[in-house]
Amino acid sequence: MWINYRDEKQESILYGLANNPETEVSGGVINDETIREESVFSRKTYEAGTSLKYSFLQWYTASLKYTFRQQDSEEVNDSYDEHRVFLSLSVEKELLRW
Repeated sequence: MWINYRDEKQESILYGLANNPETEVSGGVINDETIREESVFSRKTYEAGTSLKYSFLQWYTASLKYTFRQQDSEEVNDSYDEHRVFLSLSVEKELLRW
């Protein structure tokens, strides 16, 4: 079983265009000024998981792993919950001896 927690702050740089009212229109094109805005947002991530392993018939092993992850963020569309289940079957047999 394992548990993980992560709290991070990240900078997000946003670019946009702003019209300068003092700029003249020349040839039907407005000269725009680029604006750069920096914002800081926080993101928290929680993770937990566990696994089971079972050996059988001398060479075979079956394992089952489950993980859960939850992310809470101030950024739009960046928060989610995630569940994962992994099932694996492995065979271990010595074929050649050196």
